[in-house]
Amino acid sequence: MLMPQLTCDYRPREHAHNDPPQDLYSIKEVDRRLCYSIIEPHFFVCDVGGAAGIDVLPMTRLVKQSILIDIDKNALKTGKAMATKSKIRPKMAFIKASATDLPFKKGVLDLITCFSVLDHLSTKETAFKAMCEFSRVARNRGYIAITVPNKLFLLGTIIMKIKYTIQVGDFWEQRFTPKELERLLLRSGFCPLIFDSKYPTKVGRHVLRHNFPKATEKIPGIYILLSFAGKIFGILEQYSCLKIFGARMGFLGTRLDSACTRFDAGERKCKQEI
Repeated sequence: MLMPQLTCDYRPREHAHNDPPQDLYSIKEVDRRLCYSIIEPHFFVCDVGGAAGIDVLPMTRLVKQSILIDIDKNALKTGKAMATKSKIRPKMAFIKASATDLPFKKGVLDLITCFSVLDHLSTKETAFKAMCEFSRVARNRGYIAITVPNKLFLLGTIIMKIKYTIQVGDFWEQRFTPKELERLLLRSGFCPLIFDSKYPTKVGRHVLRHNFPKATEKIPGIYILLSFAGKIFGILEQYSCLKIFGARMGFLGTRLDSACTRFDAGERKCKQEI
């Protein structure tokens, strides 16, 4: 059950906070498309694993209250300073906590965002535990917007395996196929509504540093090569049939109290209730 791609509008770059690197802003377009498509002024939003708040800070201006969750206290401290500077600190809470143990009561959040976080958890079972925790704290018919690196983006998957082999102990990432992520949503009580993805059409220092082995930066002409690759990816992402192979992919899902947590029954239940 693969959802259609998202076609609605989302907020433009003026909502970006602190002018993030162009290549990072570009690849995160899929994050914005998913969450801004349903956001409402009365929402209580929680961004899980959001570091210093590059995603949730601009979103805070559009909602009633936002919460930034991360295990890095220094990142949270930076986020607080940025929120104060932007005069949105009263609308935000900053909490040091794990994705698998959120400090909230059941059913209190309208929207949970989780962008490229599950891939940094230790195992896929831990990822499932985090998803169940998201399901616990989401309101009935509340939303989740979640993205991860796509295992079907073969170039990225191969490069990551090389990086993991070379930089032993210095790096960890697990990848998901769209079907695996969809299964996680269904098993944890969410019904997938929309599937979307993004190819790396702009590749700069940020993407290179985080997605390639360290030695890659020293290769002569690497940025010229990556610029050419970005143009190729720009052509590929124009074809909706190739969305399933996008480098960064994810879903917008909704929480249903009566949704079955077994995948086989969950798929039928979602079709009946949406």
